[in-house]
Amino acid sequence: MPRAFLKCLATCAAAATALASVAQQPDEQKWIADSNGCKVVNPHPRGRESISWSGECVSGIANGEGRLAWFLKGKLTGTFTGTLVAGQSEGQGVYEYANGDRYEGEFYASRYDGRGVYTYANGNRYEGDFVAGISTRSGTLQLTDGQRFKTDFVSGRTNVAADYMAPSTLLVVCFNADESWSSVTVVRSSGFAVYDDYATSVVKVRAMTSEELVNEPFPGCHMVGMVVGHRGYTLFRSRK
Repeated sequence: MPRAFLKCLATCAAAATALASVAQQPDEQKWIADSNGCKVVNPHPRGRESISWSGECVSGIANGEGRLAWFLKGKLTGTFTGTLVAGQSEGQGVYEYANGDRYEGEFYASRYDGRGVYTYANGNRYEGDFVAGISTRSGTLQLTDGQRFKTDFVSGRTNVAADYMAPSTLLVVCFNADESWSSVTVVRSSGFAVYDDYATSVVKVRAMTSEELVNEPFPGCHMVGMVVGHRGYTLFRSRK
């Protein structure tokens, strides 16, 4: 068999494999469709979840400017207003949560990515840079009482699942240069003073006893969250 023909077969086979791989990539994504069959990427599917999309639908996938609303069991959980590219939030946009929190800034692949401002329903606000949904710790937390902190960021659980007694309490904990505890301040209330007081006490004790609480580097300020469950509590923090 001529070498030229064998070479052609090899080249064509490689091209076909590449095309097949590209064609399969959308199917590897997790999708959710609105009532018109227009799909968006859904990286964390939940049962009885639904959406509505007000913009264009190209080849069955949401694209362009519009408003994307998310629902769980028929109740609104959040809305994104901005641009979707291949079913994902991209560029400048606004995400408004059902609890009143709001993020305005840059998105990529439906995650905070770039410069953004997260405003809590109580008026406290965090402004900083994000990479793939994670803060870079170069942001500023401004509280309505005038306090300012250079810290990382967490938004926390805003919905009450069956395992939890209330939404999360968010706090900012600060450490001195020698890694000793400096202060603990509530950023967002759970809505229940008893759980906020409990969260503050737990975080103070862990900070003073050097129990695992925040990621490195240790000195400075860090945001942490705590949610109280029927079998105890869960602490969470920035992943970076």
